[in-house]
Amino acid sequence: MCLVNYLADEFQKEQGIDLRRDKLALQRLKEAAETAKIELLSSSQTEINLPYITAHHTGPKHLALKLTRSKLQALVEEDKTRNASPVKPKFSSQPGLSLATFRRKIEVFGVVVNSAGQSKARRG
Repeated sequence: MCLVNYLADEFQKEQGIDLRRDKLALQRLKEAAETAKIELLSSSQTEINLPYITAHHTGPKHLALKLTRSKLQALVEEDKTRNASPVKPKFSSQPGLSLATFRRKIEVFGVVVNSAGQSKARRG
């Protein structure tokens, strides 16, 4: 979701329109973000191009943005840091849980992965 917010923020800076208020535009942003993440697995840069993302009284608006892998990693790291802060005290108060355990369960692109399930799948 951090990438979707980044795209919406960049569009709002350029056009002055918040795409998060438009359900169809938000859905297109989510799909474009997923596609961009997949493309960045195999390349260092991708282009996000959404023609006619929304309409305005001045005419149709388009989103065109280049995204690098390093920018995506920075967004994810920022999001991970921001979201881990409120969770940290809960881990320290419960025996057997640690922030390191929590982080092992989070993949770079936001997919939750159970380490034990992965090991079992490899053996199985």
